[in-house]
Amino acid sequence: MANILNIGKLRKGGELYYLNSVARGVEDYYTNSGEAPGYWVSSGAMNLKLKGQVDEEQLRAVLNGFHPATGERLMNGKPTKRERVPGFDLTFRAPKSVALLHALGGREASNEVVSAHDAAVAAALAYMERQASDARRGKGGKNRIRSEGFVGAAFRHRTSRAGDPLLHTHVLVANMLKGEDGRWGALDARQLYVHAKTAGYLYQAHLRAELTRRLGVAWTPVRRGSADLEGVSREVIRTFSKRRTEIETVVGRADETSARAAQVAAVTSRKAKDYRITPNDLLPEWKERAERLGLDATALSEVLGRGAYRSPTGSEQRLIEAELAGATGLTAQASTFTRREAIQGFCCQLPSGATVEDIERLADAFLVSERVIPLAVRSEGLTAKDSLRVSDGRVIPAGVQERRYSTEEMLAVEQRVIERAIERRLEGSGVATPEGMAAALARRPSLYADQRAMVGRLTTSGQGVEVVVGKAGSGKTFALDAAREAWEESGHRVIGCSLSARAAEELQLGSGIQSYTVTGLLKDLEQPPTGGLASGSVVVVDEAAMVGTRSLDRLLEHAELARAKVVLVGDDRQLPEIEAGGAFRGIKNRLPAIELSEVRRQPFGWERDALDLIRQGRARDAIDAYVAHDRVVIAQSSEETRKRLIQDWWASQGDKEPAVMIAARRSDVADLNDRARSLMTAAGKLGESSLEVDGRSFARGDRVMTLKNSRGLNVKNGTRGIVESVDLEGNEIAMRREDGSTVTLPRSYLGEGHLTHAYAMTGHKAQGMTTDKALVLADQTLYREWTYVAMSRGRNDNRLYVVAGIDPDREELGGQVAGIEDPMKELVAAVGRSRAKDLALDSYEHEEIRSMTMKQLRLEWDKTRSILDSMPRSVAGEAAQLESERRQLEQLLRRQAHIARSIDKKLDGMGPLKRWRDRAEVRGSQRRVADAMGGAREVEMGLRQVARREEQVAALHARRESWLLENAPSIRRLDALGRELWWREQQQALAAEVSMPQYLTQAVGERPLKPSERAVWHEAVRAIERYRERWGVTDRERALGKLDESLDQEQERGRAEVHIENLTRSSHDREVEVRERSIEL
Repeated sequence: MANILNIGKLRKGGELYYLNSVARGVEDYYTNSGEAPGYWVSSGAMNLKLKGQVDEEQLRAVLNGFHPATGERLMNGKPTKRERVPGFDLTFRAPKSVALLHALGGREASNEVVSAHDAAVAAALAYMERQASDARRGKGGKNRIRSEGFVGAAFRHRTSRAGDPLLHTHVLVANMLKGEDGRWGALDARQLYVHAKTAGYLYQAHLRAELTRRLGVAWTPVRRGSADLEGVSREVIRTFSKRRTEIETVVGRADETSARAAQVAAVTSRKAKDYRITPNDLLPEWKERAERLGLDATALSEVLGRGAYRSPTGSEQRLIEAELAGATGLTAQASTFTRREAIQGFCCQLPSGATVEDIERLADAFLVSERVIPLAVRSEGLTAKDSLRVSDGRVIPAGVQERRYSTEEMLAVEQRVIERAIERRLEGSGVATPEGMAAALARRPSLYADQRAMVGRLTTSGQGVEVVVGKAGSGKTFALDAAREAWEESGHRVIGCSLSARAAEELQLGSGIQSYTVTGLLKDLEQPPTGGLASGSVVVVDEAAMVGTRSLDRLLEHAELARAKVVLVGDDRQLPEIEAGGAFRGIKNRLPAIELSEVRRQPFGWERDALDLIRQGRARDAIDAYVAHDRVVIAQSSEETRKRLIQDWWASQGDKEPAVMIAARRSDVADLNDRARSLMTAAGKLGESSLEVDGRSFARGDRVMTLKNSRGLNVKNGTRGIVESVDLEGNEIAMRREDGSTVTLPRSYLGEGHLTHAYAMTGHKAQGMTTDKALVLADQTLYREWTYVAMSRGRNDNRLYVVAGIDPDREELGGQVAGIEDPMKELVAAVGRSRAKDLALDSYEHEEIRSMTMKQLRLEWDKTRSILDSMPRSVAGEAAQLESERRQLEQLLRRQAHIARSIDKKLDGMGPLKRWRDRAEVRGSQRRVADAMGGAREVEMGLRQVARREEQVAALHARRESWLLENAPSIRRLDALGRELWWREQQQALAAEVSMPQYLTQAVGERPLKPSERAVWHEAVRAIERYRERWGVTDRERALGKLDESLDQEQERGRAEVHIENLTRSSHDREVEVRERSIEL
């Protein structure tokens, strides 16, 4: 967690924690008998004349809102319902390897590490001041003004609570700012949390740069913003991280990645830091431990002098930009990003680090490059991406005016996905015969009306891409079984896929559709020569709302080539995509979707209504409904909440189907599994022999779940079962799966940690599962989609166990920080917050553009497009031609030079007598040399002419590039206008094709069946509708109406007539072909 800047809220008296740790004098500090005195930092402190060492009374004054010299009250002293927050603790931590170099590397190296650390803290804090020190004014603090900066005090510490080396600095920032209007006010703490992660990344990058310059160190690859020194092994780092080990023991899983989970564990495992034990007391034990692991004085000296700092070159910068703008860069997991995330990206791409100033410069240059597309700034209607969850679980709004960006690559992928879905809407693919559909429905009389409608629509619409939105428990898979039969009876091959192997297996079992993972299917499709879909087949994508946009793009491309129908089945109100997503929602919002609205899993009407309330974001009403029906359990502490949950789970063990526990974090799942297993063991429900595997014990009777796909074993990630027996000698476990079959899990599978207990599971593992009773552990890390999935798993009983709020910083700062308020209020806020993903494309089209009429859109398009008239012409073709000419001339020059050299060499090898005897040949050779040299001079003249022309072309190219840069906003606006126009025209054409008014039937006839003819027909319809809309044609009989005296209208009418003529010609050719065939017969 060293890369994260941790923030804690102080409460009254919290400053004593820091002041009590200070050494009595500078000599104490340098003899390791205490910590260095605090020192004043930041612009606001300077403006209050606070410099040098921190004085206790001055620190107490500013934290309580008083002037440190005069005692004047600077902050409003009116009483409020809440206790005033005195300030915030911003903690910067050096990587463990750096802390070890500081502690064990000797005085000189230690001093350089401290200087580098202090410089990095100052640089990162300056970034925070620039970005997060605005003052708020007006009702609700809606107005923001610049301030004089933070009033801060820094305290540098050298050890962790567990007594390990840990160089870190606490910066106490007083909750007071002086605005540029001269008034004092409270800090907008939201901005601290918003920029904390970025400031942490910048601290780490600046520290790497400083240490590389000062000590010539080298670094391991950057991971989540942080890197360690080369030459310090992972074993050493792990051994000197007792505090981290304690946290992971509580977390329960070493691969836990949630910062919130680790910080909660930090609370439960916290020890009070004993300042009677000084670093000097600990140093002998540190040295002994390090030497045992090979990190002695010699090894530490070899850490130095390994590398040299240098700024990235222009080519390296371009490579970094290409990486960040590519599919694995900033848009790998989200389609949009902010300036903050661009800065983080550069921090991770610079192994030797860079100064904060340089990184910001690189990020800003990247954001205005042609690779990046700026999106609309929205000041109202905050969405999930406009908010973030801080370390204690609370959700706070991010910068309201913060601009988001995307990349050309991401927008191009999204545009392809949308265009493919829309353009294939009338393709006529995947149509079943009436007899096949009727037979499939007749064999399933229990299908409900909405399910029958779904089957009918899927098998008769002919849409190339279809969207099915099904609520949790609405019977999607059962209805798909009927559609499968109808398609197969009509000769279509049907295959399915889903994101996980477990979900694909459940799709296959429930619908009879042969199914694969999305990754596996794409791999097979892209495997020549057997790759590709069968022509006219049907591909059903289950849980499609969780499939990333890029994966969906690849799948739709294969389907388009084979004219295969794609059925996207999912729910954008359930768990969102892990990768950059929003495609399912984007297509759903543009095409008429099929919806299964009736929930059949839950028998109680009130519970179905409550689930709908969660879907709609009405968290308060939903929670109230669950409370009214005794489905919410509230306890005063986390421990008590878990005990209540485990008690209810234990009480269900006598039921036919015992309850399943669900939690958001893997750490909580591990804890609940441990508690459940303890009860099972105490009650004698487990076998006496236990097999220890990867830190877990398994015995006969244990409920377990596999975590890795294995074709050889025929198990999937998420396969659940019961342990039938354990083989202690062979290190094997026999597991009886839910379908009754048994599989033996060998040592190789178990040894990799691919088996876990399944009394409890995460919400992601539970998606798609149906059980009788679900017991859900709730806390502030929840969000709307997760809660909806978790609370819809049980048929008859779904209960919510509310964890009382915990602030991990409470004990991090010696019990001197404020805690979280009403846990139910926090729960409602969390459940109401959505993490659903949208396409960057939908953010790209500005709200202003979306609100325009078609007439306004066209006027704005024409006006903006007129700017292109002044665009300098492209000289790319001329440049390519000149380069080709230059290469040809250079090749000719080399040939002439080679001829001359060869002849000269031959002549040089002839003696006087031979030259006299062969004098005629010699004279001929000399003439050839002269001709070659003359030719070379002509070629050189040609090369000089080419060089002059290349200079002229380069100047023209530079002029064009300058123009493009200057007019980039207008070009991007033109692009947005064009996208909106295209979308509106598509919608108009679709509406006309559905209604087929008289004027359209007379002009283009009925829709053809052949794909090639249908494409021409679509273009004609679109041209007619575009013309009618633009020129206000209302004639019900004539497609293009009456022609007015307008050159523009005449030209567009001509283009529309060309489309109609193309269609007429195509129809005529078809009639001729039919007649010729009739004559032949």
